[in-house]
Amino acid sequence: MSAVSVGIGPGSFTGLRIGLSVAKGLCYPHNINLIGISSLKIIANSVINENKNIISLIKDKGQHYYIQI
Repeated sequence: MSAVSVGIGPGSFTGLRIGLSVAKGLCYPHNINLIGISSLKIIANSVINENKNIISLIKDKGQHYYIQI
């Protein structure tokens, strides 16, 4: 294994901390690269089109949204 990727949000603060801690614990003793990936970028990359702007949107548990253009 040459790298481990981990989601860096948006998401619950506790969930992100746990995920990052586990990934770092796997990577550190073996000198493996750790790559953080935004959930909003993953969504945008699934429909990427160089001629248009893309807006990624994730609804949280309440009435708020995470948005990235």
